[in-house]
This record gives sequence, structure tokens and C-alpha cells, in this order.
Amino acid sequence: MESVYLVYKTDSWHYMSSRVLMQVCTSKYKAIEVIKAYCKRYKLPFTQDDLTNLQWYDQTQCSKRSIEFEIELQEVV
Repeated sequence: MESVYLVYKTDSWHYMSSRVLMQVCTSKYKAIEVIKAYCKRYKLPFTQDDLTNLQWYDQTQCSKRSIEFEIELQEVV
């Protein structure tokens, strides 16, 4: 079985209906790099708190952006 990491952008409340798939990645590290690159491209802040939250909780929380990010682990058969 193989693992993939789905990267989503969401609204501030992380409602499932607001999730938009950004990319499928082969590692959590790559998923975080995708989010960092998105923030850089669109001139959005990406803080140490964002990094810590993604590493520990798989989502950003309480940012000053209008969007948040989530990483979801999926097993592929």
C-alpha cells in the first residue's frame, strides 16, 4: 500500500464544503512545500506557527489570511 498526501485550501473554519484540492503529493514534506510556494506566489504570510501546525496537526489554524490549508493522508491500494 502506498501513501499520498492531499493538499487542500479551505475557508477559515475548515468546512468540508469549502475544501479545494490543490495537489497530490508523495510526502508530507512536499505537501508543506506546496503550501509555502502557494503563499509565496500569492504574497500570503506563512509563519513558523503555520509550519508547526502543519507538521503536528496537518492544518494551519488562526492565521490572518482569508484561507487556511489542510493536508490529508490517504492510503492508495
